[in-house]
Amino acid sequence: MITIDKKYILEYIKDTLNSYKIKEINFKEETYHHNSSYKNGTSIIKNGLLSLNELNKKGIISLRKEELNLLNDHYSHVNGIYGISLSKVGLTDLYRDEEEYNPFRNYVIDIIISNEVKAPRSSIHYGNEFIADSIIENKYFKSIDIRLFDFIENIKYEKDKLKLIENYNYLLDIAKTIKEEKLNICIREMSNTNLTLDIDKLSNGEKIK
Repeated sequence: MITIDKKYILEYIKDTLNSYKIKEINFKEETYHHNSSYKNGTSIIKNGLLSLNELNKKGIISLRKEELNLLNDHYSHVNGIYGISLSKVGLTDLYRDEEEYNPFRNYVIDIIISNEVKAPRSSIHYGNEFIADSIIENKYFKSIDIRLFDFIENIKYEKDKLKLIENYNYLLDIAKTIKEEKLNICIREMSNTNLTLDIDKLSNGEKIK
């Protein structure tokens, strides 16, 4: 754990991530995206992507039967409790007024998943949404994409700075888990350019206080 003065937090995180950058990695084949919180990243790396029902059965979340029934309404919660929501970008067959989900959000991780995963298309909410009906094992994960540089550029409030520190610390846990599980998953900083980060350095990085 390293203690940093608040006024140097942004500079420290940018400089540290820049010092960890290595070669660029791109994926030629079409891939899926799945967004989740940084906090959930370690669990997802260990367990794969699970449906709400499976998460509940394993005790990772705790939902009552009544809550599960409400979440199984496909019109309000398209993947229900048995499916896993994914998206694709760059599709050319969307209708003119069809809403498209944007997975490139700077406050969550973007899990890049192989197109070997079977996931039928579901256009109830978004034209580019797909629903997998079984666990997505971590062997299908190609990358954990982050956009912390973009998050930094858009910080307005003190709470945003605290969220940045929290997400950075969780990122170190994600890297450590990838290394411990001996998985072939990269971590890319994708705010403006593709900067693949050194997993070893990230996993050994000091958390910020």
